[in-house]
Amino acid sequence: MSDRYDAAIFDFGGVLTTSVRGSFASYEQSIGLPEGSLLKAFLHAEEGEEPHYHLLERGEISEVEFFGRMIERVGKLTGVAIPVPQDPSDIRRRMFDGLQPNEEMLAAAARIGHHYKTAILSNNVREWREWRDMVAHAGFRVIIDSSEVGARKPEPEIYRMTCELLEVEPDRAVFVDDIPWNIEGAEQVGLTAIRFTSTDEVLDALRGFFPRAFQRGDGDA
Repeated sequence: MSDRYDAAIFDFGGVLTTSVRGSFASYEQSIGLPEGSLLKAFLHAEEGEEPHYHLLERGEISEVEFFGRMIERVGKLTGVAIPVPQDPSDIRRRMFDGLQPNEEMLAAAARIGHHYKTAILSNNVREWREWRDMVAHAGFRVIIDSSEVGARKPEPEIYRMTCELLEVEPDRAVFVDDIPWNIEGAEQVGLTAIRFTSTDEVLDALRGFFPRAFQRGDGDA
């Protein structure tokens, strides 16, 4: 019997890493912000406008511009003034300092990559490139960064672009993400989508979708 799927596509933050929200929470606590206020400022949008992080992830504004706007919003929401560093990457490092690789998921992706095609599809920021070091050993064939291509999940074109680069049809690929609307966007273009809830649950699903990668004797995952 032939395989049902030819490719696996993975989100980065919160799938191949520990929780992004957990890292935000640690940063909030370290600078004395009320719980949830940093994420609220990050996601904020004025009525009729897109959140500024959408523009950031498409590469339409710089990291410096985004953090300036976010810091201003935090001050309005909380009354707490966050010092503005000369180097905006200092905020980035502190916000994501708690982010760690999910080694089980990376090992599974590497195993799948020995038998099938694999990709990362990430909403990311052009100045934030250090994250690629976390995944370099897993051998992904394609890495799509939203800020490099000018589109972001859940916009349909970014899913189609990923499939085109992998040379697979959407209905022959599985997509894993932790954000519900990214899952919905993937399903709308024909991908089979798995909502990341826990590593164990996702690994169970992947074993069924990519059986050759998890045959006995083909590693330890």
